[in-house]
Amino acid sequence: MCIFKATWRGFVPVLLAGLFGLPIAAASDMGVPVPPGKALIYVIQGETGNFTSVSVFIDGRNIGRVKANSYLAVAADPGMHQLSSAGVSTASIPISLDAGSRYYVSQRINAQSAPEFRLLSVSEGQQLLARTTSARDDVVVVGPGSPVRTPTAAPVSQSVTAPVSRPAPDSERSRPAGRDHVAVILKTGAYSLSNATQNVVSLDTTFKAPSSVLGGEVEYQFANGFAVGGELFGYKSSFTQTGGSSGTMTVSFVLLNAKKYFAVTRMLRPFVGVGVGRAGTGFSGSVTGSTTGSATKFMGGLELRFDNVGLYLELNSVGADTKDTAGQTVKVGGTGKFVGVSVHF
Repeated sequence: MCIFKATWRGFVPVLLAGLFGLPIAAASDMGVPVPPGKALIYVIQGETGNFTSVSVFIDGRNIGRVKANSYLAVAADPGMHQLSSAGVSTASIPISLDAGSRYYVSQRINAQSAPEFRLLSVSEGQQLLARTTSARDDVVVVGPGSPVRTPTAAPVSQSVTAPVSRPAPDSERSRPAGRDHVAVILKTGAYSLSNATQNVVSLDTTFKAPSSVLGGEVEYQFANGFAVGGELFGYKSSFTQTGGSSGTMTVSFVLLNAKKYFAVTRMLRPFVGVGVGRAGTGFSGSVTGSTTGSATKFMGGLELRFDNVGLYLELNSVGADTKDTAGQTVKVGGTGKFVGVSVHF
């Protein structure tokens, strides 16, 4: 295996071309020619799913590992080759190489933790490379022969004789699954109090099924499926007391949640999670005042993802005992069935 060291000189013309709208010179004019008798392949890694990095193979030979949003430059002999990778399963793409040409291949681990490949056009490959970093500062050389050591620099456009596959649709390129991102979840549903009958201010009090159940979350979702964020939800429940007096209790929860999403398929993502925080009440009618206390939440459900929008379903169990300054306790925990919409950025 032979190694080529990187140099900064090749970046200057590319930078000037980008700033002043000048055409980019061919690679042979940049001091970074394709090694004699070889072709160059840029393997550009996108999403890696639950993997920190993934291995790249040419004709079954391991040539290195790449992390998300990085690329590997490989010099190989002309002819037909198989470029492959592995997640929970393996996949490959055939590439016919011509000596002196450059090829750009995008690679990603999909929601099923399987690799996917796509051959890119020169312009698309250059645009994608501009948003990634090199996995190493040298070019991996495979095959017989020892090319003369040649400095490398940022890859620039050069004619490609290999067939160009159809570019991925915008929705696929923008899908945030498999990378760190922010999600907003809005939800509503039904909530049942665990203690519908309680003693409040020394009177038996019966709470009706809560109404106006609304909630929202903002969470940071990691590429490996874990998520952390904050949640605010609440409800209203009318009540009656011994003697016929009545009123309304308004309850609010503020929670810090941690979840784990499991990518069963590209669309289906079950999850489990836990939350901790505070609960507070406000009473009006025959009883006035407020109570506060700690709260815990256990949840599970699933999300159906459609690109940047999803359908969110959740079952939860909440525990919360609140008190006022006089020590009066009101239990506001219960179980909920929520449905909502998730938006991913």
